[in-house]
Amino acid sequence: MIGMVIAGEGHNVQLINNAWGMWEMKKLILSSTLVVLLLGMVGCSGSSSSGSSLNVTGTWMIYPHSTSTAVVFNNFQAVLQQSGSSVNSTSVVRNAPPGTVACSTGPITVTGSVAGTTFNGILKTNNSQTSFSVSGSSSSMSGTFTINISSGPCAYAGTVVGSLTMTKG
Repeated sequence: MIGMVIAGEGHNVQLINNAWGMWEMKKLILSSTLVVLLLGMVGCSGSSSSGSSLNVTGTWMIYPHSTSTAVVFNNFQAVLQQSGSSVNSTSVVRNAPPGTVACSTGPITVTGSVAGTTFNGILKTNNSQTSFSVSGSSSSMSGTFTINISSGPCAYAGTVVGSLTMTKG
């Protein structure tokens, strides 16, 4: 068809040139749009530049479970505040059911740091220090702990290891 039109009158050649130019412009716009969309998708799939993707700010239930002795630990409710990768508790409450003996008394603190999806922390009481490492999401984490009980009614247990679950709520 191009050969027929080119062989025809001059104004037909101009129409073909205009039509061909419009097709080329549409291809250019379509190509540009695809490039912009692909670059936008690549930009959205990147990771956060803050260095930590875990947000532990909020109220957490901490559920320790001994795997080395018969010591049964109480659960804790901790209000945590994260600033960058650093974590500190603003309050920690021991959930001791009536009739149970707590291994420690007095104030409890939680400190630690976040790296990626891992929270490494220390829970301190007046007679014990528990180091723990949990991984997961900003709503649920699990991992392990080691506690060294130096005095009080559970001192006979010494160093205890176990599993730990934390849930936000």
